[in-house]
Amino acid sequence: MPARIGLERTGLPTDLCQLLENEEELEEALAGMYRLNDCGNDENEENNEENEQFNVDVLTERGETIMAQRAAAKEGLLHQAKRMKRDSDAKFLPPAIGATIRVPLPDVDRAKLDSRPILA
Repeated sequence: MPARIGLERTGLPTDLCQLLENEEELEEALAGMYRLNDCGNDENEENNEENEQFNVDVLTERGETIMAQRAAAKEGLLHQAKRMKRDSDAKFLPPAIGATIRVPLPDVDRAKLDSRPILA
């Protein structure tokens, strides 16, 4: 497929492109298009203000939704932590006074020949 270059790439209507004979006419046509786009600036400004207000409202609503979801997630994590603590306390009862327990040591805190757990 050959590369498309020329007036077709300018965005001008094809019937207008066929009428153009030199660069000056092209510049006038493009300037006319820009003038047409600039007409009604007051309406565009009003629309822009309305769009900006709408965007602010949407962002505020999204922010509130995000904060509510974060609060719900925090509550869920707190509930899960309480449940895990309850299950752990039920599974591992506190040791009796005078009982011997095994305390594991991390690999960093022991020498090669030391035993893995310490009896305390």
